[in-house]
Amino acid sequence: MKKNLLLLAVATILSYVVLEIAWRASLDRVPLTLHKELGRLQWLAQPSKKGIVPKDYVLMIGDSYVEGLGDWLMRVVSDGNPKFNAAHILHDRTGRDVLSFGFRGGSPSWTFVFQATVAFRHMNLYAGIDVAPPADVLAFFYEGNDVNDEISRLRFVMPPDFDRDRAADEVYVREYFRALGAAAAATAATTGRWHPLRNAHLFDTATKLIKLAGKNLGKKTSTLAATDPSFRGGGETIARTGGATRARAFSPRPGTVPNLIRRRRWNPSPSIRILISRSRRFGSRNRSGT
Repeated sequence: MKKNLLLLAVATILSYVVLEIAWRASLDRVPLTLHKELGRLQWLAQPSKKGIVPKDYVLMIGDSYVEGLGDWLMRVVSDGNPKFNAAHILHDRTGRDVLSFGFRGGSPSWTFVFQATVAFRHMNLYAGIDVAPPADVLAFFYEGNDVNDEISRLRFVMPPDFDRDRAADEVYVREYFRALGAAAAATAATTGRWHPLRNAHLFDTATKLIKLAGKNLGKKTSTLAATDPSFRGGGETIARTGGATRARAFSPRPGTVPNLIRRRRWNPSPSIRILISRSRRFGSRNRSGT
């Protein structure tokens, strides 16, 4: 009896290892709308590489512009794992592997220093996956919004011990970020690489998909509808109409507050409330024709 149980356990473990290896080799077949469910390995599902693990690659870092949010994405979002951003164009034209770290709403200092570092380290936590440092890095900066994002982060998001009166002091800010990075590195050093559940990526993803299916059960949507709100509604509408309409997810009606703000129960400052109130009055006048 004991031998049979031991044999069953060994056979189960070996079978799972084979399935795990096959699963990781097919990450680029996962639909784009489910990439978020892949967690730490979502970046390796990008189709801008010859294989799953990039070699001698270009790393692109930035915000939603690097992610590729826009009309092109909304037209193809329901087409499996499509090409839709600058990384895919660079890969097609140069033949080089390209990996893109696009963090929606990110500010350059936080994205370049912390988010990209965390994403890179988390990919390499899995046994059998060894992503080397990139051969080249493209850091995206757009003065149209990144300057405001930096100011907003310094004023409202930085930790309490950050001296906002010295935000214009380049030496102070640089040293502060260096100290934050050192503290994060020290914390990461205490986390071991090996952990059985951390390496069971197939099991982890399967549990997420089961939860997602249960969450969507009984709703007027597909069983595995995207958890990302930007991939819902607008993308499916455009896919059906062949690109004849624009993505509604990025086009709130004049005079209205975007639904995303209302869902998060955002509490705007008095000056922002005045702007919203004026926007509503302006929109109502336009709709009434006055």
